[in-house]
Amino acid sequence: MSVHDSDSMTETVEDLLRSGVLLGTRLAERRIRNREMQLRDAAHHSLQAAEQERERQLHQRSHALASLEGVHSDNWWDHASANDIRQAWVAAREYQAQEPRAARAVWRIADELQDRYGIDVRRLDPAALGEQPQLPAHTTLSAQELHDYDRRLRRQTAELQTERGTADPDHQLKLDQQLNDISELRELIARELGDREHPTNHEPDRRRDARELADARIIAGPGDDPAAAPYDSPERREQLAERLKHLGASDGTIEAVILADTGQAQPADLATGQASRSLQGDAGNPRPRRTLHNQRRRNRG
Repeated sequence: MSVHDSDSMTETVEDLLRSGVLLGTRLAERRIRNREMQLRDAAHHSLQAAEQERERQLHQRSHALASLEGVHSDNWWDHASANDIRQAWVAAREYQAQEPRAARAVWRIADELQDRYGIDVRRLDPAALGEQPQLPAHTTLSAQELHDYDRRLRRQTAELQTERGTADPDHQLKLDQQLNDISELRELIARELGDREHPTNHEPDRRRDARELADARIIAGPGDDPAAAPYDSPERREQLAERLKHLGASDGTIEAVILADTGQAQPADLATGQASRSLQGDAGNPRPRRTLHNQRRRNRG
């Protein structure tokens, strides 16, 4: 392989990782928001549904955190593909504000991307490292870059579907998760391209109006005024918590619903950039000490 070919391959990997980080952050935002909406919707349906949804989300979080263990291993990084790194980034960003383990994974991934590929996460996604609370409305990827990445994802989908045809059941489940991730990413790309062409979209406002009405119905007892407190206010959330407690919800479910409610009251781009209370406690955004291996590698550079 010529030096030119080697440089071209390195550039391709860096482009894939850059796109993966930017789109991965958007996917993490989306999952945070979907998780909040699902919990709120379950609470509107019934207390049992809220408890079941909370348990399901705790199970998902446990699985995601377990998948992040590899990022702290040099051996994992020596063999990780761009897709592996993107998936780890999504999981770390999704739970960063809730779990110290996810926050540490964010820093480790950022370190490794800088050391191994020269990719500076501080420039791509400043909010990941707590340096900027809000992200721009769109990624910095051009329309052409989005189309190129989408084509790669489409080819990867075909390869995974072919592999799935001969895989054992356990491996099929893993492949199904990858296919689902790719489907979500492609949907995000399509939405971002569509938003750039047609920036006016009132659907979020309609969804918000529906959530406000549902919350008002939970809070209001018989004969009460459902508009007793402004929607985005501590008073309304306190009323919601009191009502759920009166209906018999557990402390954990009440806390989870209120956290989801708080997240829904702010823009989605803040969800991955601000620390919030977890279902079990507070998690900051700790900066882990750089390993001796990383120090040596940086010194060699």
